[in-house]
Amino acid sequence: MNNRPKRRKHKDNPYTLVIKESQYYVEFRDSSKKKQLLSISKEIFECLDRFELDDLRELNEFDNHIEHSEIYEDNLNERVKYKPETLETLIEKKVINELLYENIALLPEIQRKRLIQYYFYDMTLDEIGKMEGCSKTAIKYSIDSALEKISKKMKK
Repeated sequence: MNNRPKRRKHKDNPYTLVIKESQYYVEFRDSSKKKQLLSISKEIFECLDRFELDDLRELNEFDNHIEHSEIYEDNLNERVKYKPETLETLIEKKVINELLYENIALLPEIQRKRLIQYYFYDMTLDEIGKMEGCSKTAIKYSIDSALEKISKKMKK
């Protein structure tokens, strides 16, 4: 009977291709919903078969690669990996940074210098200790003390 693989078709495709006993047919429903079987030549069959394959390729392309929802600015913003910051967030960060720098400026010179070297210049405690000729523990205590002072002032 029909050795052809069953293919999915577009909903608007009204016919089915059939091969019976080396004869080529197109099967479809007429206006009274009755099945009809129409004999066609091999060339027409191959053309319709090619059309079905092209149609299937387009269906697959649509399913796999084309956006199926409406795209608005809100949708796009939800999808981005790094979401843009709101104006309020940017202003808040700026105010906090200004307050942080003011409080760092109020620290004693040694604590301020050590804090800046550690956090802004990415120096290790050992590197700072070697530069100043003191222990790693003293540097750590100084930086922790500076952070505590800044934290208390920022909470006010």
